[in-house]
Amino acid sequence: MSYRSFLSLCTAAVAAALITGCAKAPQTELSSAKAALDSAKAAQADIYVAQVYLAASDSLKAANVEIEKQKSSGIFGINYDHAKALIASANALALDAKAKAAAEKAKVGAELDSLFTQSQAMLSETKDLLKRAPKGKEGKSALNAMESEVSTTEAAINDAKTLKASGDFIGARDKVNAGIAKLDSLKNELNTAIAKTAKPVGKKKK
Repeated sequence: MSYRSFLSLCTAAVAAALITGCAKAPQTELSSAKAALDSAKAAQADIYVAQVYLAASDSLKAANVEIEKQKSSGIFGINYDHAKALIASANALALDAKAKAAAEKAKVGAELDSLFTQSQAMLSETKDLLKRAPKGKEGKSALNAMESEVSTTEAAINDAKTLKASGDFIGARDKVNAGIAKLDSLKNELNTAIAKTAKPVGKKKK
């Protein structure tokens, strides 16, 4: 090989190395994945599909670490292939998290509608039992306390409706479920009290 050929080969090798070494960080891809993750969080993916959202977030963090690692490796050793793969994974996971969050939120919303219907029926039943409950001196204070609890529970259920309207479906579900549990307990107490004061049915004379 002639000196000139050798020199040309070396020049080509150096040029190739410089092109590789001066590769630009995948900033556009990184920004796109970050926007996808922000959009997923806005859709409450961090609440409804926390594991998928966390996986996307972790992948994006790893991509940032890899990019910084490559930047400090020297101009002849920079390679962003792994970082790009991590970014692509983060982007895909973020999009998946957003879609799944929307589906899960719709599911919880439908569940809430059913729970509100149930709670309203239970409120009506409990109020009816309060009217039928014994009102003697001994039971008066207990009855007053129960009436107060029913009012408090009704207010909590209305608060749950407000939470749903504001988009906090999980908080609304927790609150209305607590209200249903309380009403169920009050109904049992009232039924027991009513049963104790019920007049026994006498035997028919032959």
